[in-house]
Amino acid sequence: MLPPPVPKQKNWLKTNWKWFTIFLLGLFVFCTILFIRFFIIHLYKISSGAMQPTLVTGDRILVDKTYSNKDMKRGDIIVFKYPKNPELTYVSRIIGMPGELFEIKQKTVFINQAALTEEYIMKDYPGSSAFATSLSNYGPVIIPDDSVFVLGDNRDNSLDSRVWGFLACRLIKAKATMIYWSWDESGNGIRSDRIGKKVK
Repeated sequence: MLPPPVPKQKNWLKTNWKWFTIFLLGLFVFCTILFIRFFIIHLYKISSGAMQPTLVTGDRILVDKTYSNKDMKRGDIIVFKYPKNPELTYVSRIIGMPGELFEIKQKTVFINQAALTEEYIMKDYPGSSAFATSLSNYGPVIIPDDSVFVLGDNRDNSLDSRVWGFLACRLIKAKATMIYWSWDESGNGIRSDRIGKKVK
């Protein structure tokens, strides 16, 4: 009598190939998201009105973390570590570049003695105050070679370089690119007209 046949050993990888493929795909997607999250794109929430009307309280923005000092130009809206407390993150606009002569006269910015045209600033201020008046004039100053001068678009209500000084370039972390979500926290809900709007 012949001995019973020895059952073939099942190949684990072949038997579970479907689940192994799903696992590898999931791992790839997870690692890709982590890479994008830490090295390329980050999400931030706007929590003050200092950048109105460009960015308003409740806007959620995408920022480009590949942005570097070599890419810097006037008008860029950047995310940076607050010089007085690096644990805090602020958003402002680059107005003065390294080495430039910077001055503000009666709220008008002068770069190397030439008036700067700024269409993005808040035109209708909600009233004057002693604080706003104190920010109407500044300088003239020479911006250090390793720094920039940043201002909020809501000039009468922005704590920016006029208050705490120059921003060292090494503290710049990213450039704002797009509003991906906006929620009116006063109770009006989603601001659908702001979603997908390019930040500029």
